[in-house]
Amino acid sequence: MVNVELVVLDSSIILALTNHEPLKMDMLPFLSRGVMSTVGVAEVYSKLTEWKIQDTGPTDALLAALARIVPLTFQQARFSGEMRVRTSHVGLSLGDRVCLALASDLGMEVYTKDGDWLKVDVGVKVHHVGLPRS
Repeated sequence: MVNVELVVLDSSIILALTNHEPLKMDMLPFLSRGVMSTVGVAEVYSKLTEWKIQDTGPTDALLAALARIVPLTFQQARFSGEMRVRTSHVGLSLGDRVCLALASDLGMEVYTKDGDWLKVDVGVKVHHVGLPRS
């Protein structure tokens, strides 16, 4: 049974909102329905550190607005690892695969800015909200 109330959000959505990047749709209303893995949260803060962003207040507020942040389960970890070969041709990272595993495990749809996710089929409905690269 698919849960239509909550949706899984990829870390790319939080990063795009943090950077005020344009998206195909307004994702702010999705925050209160959004579920994210702790692995995705780690990805967000890793990127902020890489970009030398010291004021994490706006990002902290975005993450606090999520419906749930959930720890990685053994089942999700295993599925993420098993997806490696099926998704390597598009270069999905461990974080990407964990996000897809979370959506699969919870029976939810996932929203991402990464269009490459549309090139793989792992049994999860993916919504690409990133704008085409120019």
